[in-house]
Amino acid sequence: MRAGRIVQTLLDFARQRPRIQTAVDLGEIAERVLALQRSALKKARIRTTVSVPNDVPAVAGDPQELQQVMLNAVVNARQAIEGTGRPGQITIAGRLSDHHVLVTVDDTGPGVPPGILDRVFEPFFSTKPEHGTGLGLAISFGLVRGMGGRMWMQNVEGGGARLSFELPVDAGSPDATARATGRPAAQRLSLLVVEDEEAVRRAMALLAKRLGHEVTTVGRFAEATARLAQPGARYDALLVDVHLDEAHTGFDLFDHLRTEGRGLEQRIVFTTGDSISTQTRDALERADRPVLRKPFSLDDLREMLERVAAG
Repeated sequence: MRAGRIVQTLLDFARQRPRIQTAVDLGEIAERVLALQRSALKKARIRTTVSVPNDVPAVAGDPQELQQVMLNAVVNARQAIEGTGRPGQITIAGRLSDHHVLVTVDDTGPGVPPGILDRVFEPFFSTKPEHGTGLGLAISFGLVRGMGGRMWMQNVEGGGARLSFELPVDAGSPDATARATGRPAAQRLSLLVVEDEEAVRRAMALLAKRLGHEVTTVGRFAEATARLAQPGARYDALLVDVHLDEAHTGFDLFDHLRTEGRGLEQRIVFTTGDSISTQTRDALERADRPVLRKPFSLDDLREMLERVAAG
């Protein structure tokens, strides 16, 4: 039996009831999960923060399944921090992102080795074989997808990991219909996304396509330079992560384009996590290009691209 079918069987067995689709307050779910984990978190010397503003609407989902998703995320974060032997912090945040609610669970653990980031949702794959079954995140991924959402993992600059998931706003929430329609981009652009983490690259491309833009994605410095050197290649904007591969950064691509003298470096928008090192901050100031902080919303991306298109 294929691993994916095994996970689906486990999901069906664990549910043993019809899926409920109702309005769910994610802030309430987060607080409930942290209460369940209070003893283990205290023992591990982990502080917690929940930041879900009152104006964040309810999502459409199954309360029991969402509690399981949140519990898996918090346990995963706790175990990552425990592995360091040091005190740590878990931060749960929620915000409106177009007609979805974006939830992030950040930890101050060691992060996920870049080489296995794209495998963390594979059934039976675990970064902690002595403690884990490798099913927690795989099951969460399946539950979120079953509720019409998506989930991805990324590392946070400065240390730690961020598990993100996005769920549709409940149709009965105030102004949900107005939010769901969104506002398309004023102008259709051709974009090149340069991002080393595949899950993040896919998420960025999805957001840009929602706005009606044409999107090309690459993961490494060499791929980006090759794509930009192709005859007839034309991009209105380049979304470039400040960290690319082992040998290059986004600033290397900026310098490469500036040396070419075609002015393409002036179409770059840098993307980065919330935590910025002094070295990165200095490089951003020297480049004097706009910056999008991840995770960004559809409105954030729309506004930034409109700025770039306007010159």
